[in-house]
Order: sequence, then structure tokens, then C-alpha cells
Amino acid sequence: MGKTEMILDEAAKKLFNEFDGLDKSDKNIAPVYAFDRLSKSLTEEQKKQDIWRLLLIDTAHLISSYFLDVNFLNDTETENKTFKQLASIFSKLKEMDGNDGTILIRYRGSPRGDIPEKFDYEILYGNIHIDTGSVPALIRRQGFRMSHLAEKMARAFSIFANYSFSNIQIKLPQKNSKELKQLRTCLHILSNFRKARQTNSPIVFSYNGKQFTLPVVKDEKKRPDPNLTLIAGLSSFKSETIQNLVDKVDSWMQQKNNSGSGCKYSSVYDAIFGIKILNRQLVKPNMEVNNVKWVLLKNGKKEITKKKAAVSRFVVDHVKGSSHKVVKVLNSVYGDDFKIINSARLGSRLQLSSDLLTDIENKRDDLDIESEVLSNIETRLDKVRDEVYDKITINKNHSEPVTVSRDGTVTLKAHDKIDHMVTFYKGRSITRQKMKVMAFQPIHFDKSDYSIIAKDFNISIVKAKDLVGILKNCFHRNGRFSKSAFLNYIPQFVKYEKKIFEFLWHHLKDSVFKEDRIPFLNSLQILAAKMKQPKRAFKILLADFCENPSKLYFSDNKAIMLANLVVHGYDKELADIEITPEDILLNPNASNSGIVGYASWRIDKDQDKIFEKTKTIHSNLREALEPKKKGPLEISARHLLALERELYIFLSLTECVTGKILLRSAVTEYGNPKAEIYSSMKTPIHLSAILQNLRVIIRGIGCIGGIDDIHGLHEVKKNKNKFMDIVIARQHKNHVKMIGEWIDEAVDSIRSRV
Repeated sequence: MGKTEMILDEAAKKLFNEFDGLDKSDKNIAPVYAFDRLSKSLTEEQKKQDIWRLLLIDTAHLISSYFLDVNFLNDTETENKTFKQLASIFSKLKEMDGNDGTILIRYRGSPRGDIPEKFDYEILYGNIHIDTGSVPALIRRQGFRMSHLAEKMARAFSIFANYSFSNIQIKLPQKNSKELKQLRTCLHILSNFRKARQTNSPIVFSYNGKQFTLPVVKDEKKRPDPNLTLIAGLSSFKSETIQNLVDKVDSWMQQKNNSGSGCKYSSVYDAIFGIKILNRQLVKPNMEVNNVKWVLLKNGKKEITKKKAAVSRFVVDHVKGSSHKVVKVLNSVYGDDFKIINSARLGSRLQLSSDLLTDIENKRDDLDIESEVLSNIETRLDKVRDEVYDKITINKNHSEPVTVSRDGTVTLKAHDKIDHMVTFYKGRSITRQKMKVMAFQPIHFDKSDYSIIAKDFNISIVKAKDLVGILKNCFHRNGRFSKSAFLNYIPQFVKYEKKIFEFLWHHLKDSVFKEDRIPFLNSLQILAAKMKQPKRAFKILLADFCENPSKLYFSDNKAIMLANLVVHGYDKELADIEITPEDILLNPNASNSGIVGYASWRIDKDQDKIFEKTKTIHSNLREALEPKKKGPLEISARHLLALERELYIFLSLTECVTGKILLRSAVTEYGNPKAEIYSSMKTPIHLSAILQNLRVIIRGIGCIGGIDDIHGLHEVKKNKNKFMDIVIARQHKNHVKMIGEWIDEAVDSIRSRV
């Protein structure tokens, strides 16, 4: 950080100590996957991705240097060195495949773990994501000589927090000196902005070797605005001209709102560059800070809706506190982590959204904004796990905003409309428990239960009673599942597809008797095939599969098999089978393009989780083939081989970057006759399935691989004689003889596409 030492507060020190503890605790632990070629290959791929993560951490570290100390810019030698390092990093980052040319450092404020809330930032670049929670794993992969990364990132994030940066967006400059100079100018202006704002004085900065004096530009509410000031600093217009422009654009935005058509811009700054004539005349900064748009743009979306823009403008105008508080309030309405939220954080979100609703009622008669806020809150509360509501209590006489008792009970004083929602979801939790056990014991449903079911499924109370009756009829008196009855009721279930599949998957798949698991999951397979909007089921299945990548569940196999069915599209012959036939790989064009597109984006976004899940599956498979302890394993080798098979088919159908990496890694294991899976104690029993998996992997690479994969396939082909040496049974020898043919077909398929 140059010559200046930084004094860290207690929270930062605690964070560093936590990282230090993580590092030390793992130094003497042997690698779990030391002899697992597949996992080792995936780890190597993650290391390749780590190159970009390391560069992003360095980016955050170097940018934070400009805000560490007001005297940083006076040290010309250090500043020159720092910016040269940044320029070099930007040049390297542009070499990454699939990048969008934009780095986003964003405050999240909802850490996954014990990271202090004030330091919970994330860095996004293309499909690469890094935050404080993922640094320990990165250090373990790279070696503990990289332990300083934890401190480097935490130091940068603490500086951003000190400056109340809710986000920093950087558009990578081209190598030409003009864009690099513009970015450097942005850094100079922003590093002086806070002092200028506090002292009500102009910013003095250098540009193209000349010194300039730049008055701070204010937004439409007369608040000093860093991004508008950047426009004035980079453009050939005076600050007074930009200030007048702000007032005119604000007037135009108000006219759009008053006309009823609405305005899609979250700020005057964004509106300026949304108006073509202005966009052509002004220089758009290649660095922005605290643009609320970047808080709202998630899940790959490019634009925010007019309603979101209206809510964001209201929050920025009326929420008291730092820009971090703005993020927290918006996350209470639009957050994407409600599925994994705990009771304490939910209580805080509910209090923030309650205060927002009160502000809307008190300061503005705008039913559209209130409706947008309520609708989005309800959508997200619907995703919260039932057990989380068990710890939430709303007390209108509560004196404190939010309190958490020793037993974890969260008490708050909420807005009446929030209170009403929470009351419903707490009641739904109880009713769902009744629905889960009604198959196994007599359960009484009262008017309240039917009312809750009716609201949850958006049906009448009469239909709610019918639905409960249908579900009861799918089970015999002894609690055993009746597949024939379920299939008869599928036309009725499809009517409630928005909710019924999610309920059956999440709440009954683990409740049915062990002997009924396969027929029950097969029945869900047929239901998914009949759904009019199968993408709903697909999202549920993929999220469930990735939720806890370090653990395996019996339902994982069916989750991916169902996903294959949904991706491929309805086929009567595929809807009631035990495994997905390989033949669907021969006609990938039959797949649902809309779902394939979503799946590819989602899998690449969750690449680390998919990698970890694959490692978990293969590690368990190796243990099942070579058991080190007595007693039955929770999931057998047969089921694990079937799960890997389904996963490889799934990845082959979705055509994502992650899938190519995984199939490439799988062929290093399955395509090597010296791999442990071919020499383990139970290998002979499962050799047919193992060789079938090899065929699926080869075909999968043929479907989505590139020219670079041909060499790896030919290496497998060279191992044909070695495979013949380890197999005995005639059927297995016949499989081995076909390896060359499988590879030739895959190579032909690859070459036909390029």
C-alpha cells in the first residue's frame, strides 16, 4: 500500500485473524483427492481460473491505494508505479474468455459466514466471482505462500467501506493512451472528491500533463455527486454547464413519471447517457462509484425495470444513512439470497422493508411504488425456508428495532403489511408440516389450513380441499406411495404446477418410505414432463443439486435425471425410465433452447459449486469401490456411477464452459486404465457401468468439445491395448474394442462444427 501504514479497526483485525486461523488449521491436512485424477484435474482447472481471481484481488488492492491517504497522489513515484501495475493487470484481464470488459466491486452486506458485515464485498468479472468467503479455498489451492491474499483483500474492502463505496464499476480501458489517461483521471478526481465535498472546495487534479480546478457537480437534490463530477472532469464542458444539464434532465425525468409512462433510469447520471444526443457529446467515465443501478442488476440482466428504477430513486432520496444503508434497503426488497437467509438476517431485512413502507406512506402518495415493493417482498419471503419463520416474532409493542434472544428468537416491530405476510408464512410452515405427515397418520385440516393452502396455490378453498384429498389418495393407509394413483392425478397436479412440483420435491421426496423413493421420483419425472412451464421445475432441481456441494443425497441422481428430461423436452419414452439413454446425445438440437441458455448461464455462474459437487460425487464413488470401513455405505457405487452418468449427459446437453472442463477432467480419469476406479476391490462388479460412463464422456466431448479436446481423445485411444489387459469378461472386451469407434465419432462431430 505504498509508504503509508493503515490503522485497522477491531472488525478488520478480527477478519484478518479469522483468515489466519483458517490458514493454520489446514496446513497439516493431507489433500482429500490426492490420488483422484478427476478431482485433481478439476482443481488444476480452478487454479487456472484463480489466475483471474488473483488479478481481481490485485485490482481491488491497487485501486484502494488511491483512497488510502489524501497524500497518496503527492508521491508521484508511487502513484506512477501503482497505475502502471493497474494498466498491466487490465491488459491481462482482457485475455480471459467470456469477459464483458467490466469489473464490478460491489458491497453486498449479507456475508455467508462470520465475515463482518461492513467488509462483505464481492468482485465480479464475467463468470468469475471472488469475495472474502472464497479466499481461504483459493489460498488452499494456491499454497500458503499466498496467505497474504486474505489481508490484501480485507484491507481493500475496509478502505472501500470507509469511503462508503457501495460499488465501483470499471470498464477496462483499451491499450491506447486516451482511455488509460481517462481512467487515471477518474482515480485522481475520485480520490479528491471526499475532501472537496467535506470542505466545500473544488477538486484540483492533473490531466494530460496539465493541472485543472474542478468544482464539484451536484445532483438534482443538490447532493455532491461523484459520477456527475467525473463527466465534468472528462468532457470539454464547464461544471456550470453540466450542472444546468442535470436540472434539465431531472425535469425531463419528472415529466416522464408524471405522464404515466414511467422512467427507466435510476439516476440523472444514467439518464444523461441514455439520451442519444447527450451520449454523443459527453465523455462517459470508464469508472463509476455508487451507481445504484449496479446494486439492482443481478442474475445476468442488462437493464432494470421502470418500477425498479422508481423504487431505487425513492430509496436514494429518502433513506437516511450511508450508501451501504441504501444497498441493505434495496436488498430487503430485491435480494437474491432469501433461500439461504437465516432468522437474524431476515429480521433485519423485514425491519428495513417495514421502514421503507412507512417512508413511502408518509412522504409520497405513490401506490405504484408501494405495490412494487410489496410484490417483491412477498415473492422473496415465499422463498424463505419454513424453519426460519419459526424463530421470527413480530411484536407491535416492541421498543427496539430488532432483537435476538439467546435461543435465537428474533423479535421486531414491523409494518402491518409485513406483519400480515409473516403471519401467513409462519402459518404455512405449520400447514406444510401437516401435509408432509398426512400420508402416514390421520391429520385434521381446519379452515385456517385450507385458507393458507388456497392462498399459497392461488386457488379457491374448495379446490384446496380437493388438492389435499388428491395428495392423501396418492398414499395407501399404511403410508406407502401409490404410483398408479399419482399418475391418474397428474392432469389435476398440472393445474397447480406453479407450486405443486416445488412442494412435492422439497417436502415429500425425503419423507416417503425408502422403498418408495424410486417410484415417487419416477412419478415426479412424469409430472415434470407434462408441465406447461418446465423451466420452473428445472430451476428448482438445479438449485437443489448445487445447494450443498459438499454433501450427497439420494435425490441428487433423480434431480439431474429430471433436469435432463426437462432440457431435452418431453418424450413419452423418456418419462418413465430408470436412466437417461445416451442416444439423446446424438440429437442435441432437440433440446429446449430456452432452458439450455438459462442452464448454461447458471452453471457457469455457479462453476465452483458444480466443481465441488463433482469432486464430492467422485470421492464417494472411489470410497464405494474401495471401502475402507465395514458396513453399508449411504449411497452405493451403483447409484454413484448412475449419478455421474446423468451429470455427464446433463453437461453435454447444456453446452457450457463448465461442462467442457468437467468432461475434459472426467476423461483423464475414465480414459486412463491405471486409474483407481479400474483397480479397486469392487471394480469387477461395476465394470460395465464404468465403461458405459467412459462412452458417455467421449460422446459428451463430441457434443460440446473443441479442437483442443481431440488430442485428449486420441490419448485415450492409445490406451486401448492397456484396457484389454485389465478386462476379462467378453462383454467388457467388446466394450473396449468399441473405444476407438466412439472416439472417431466424437472427433468427427467436433470437426464438423469448427
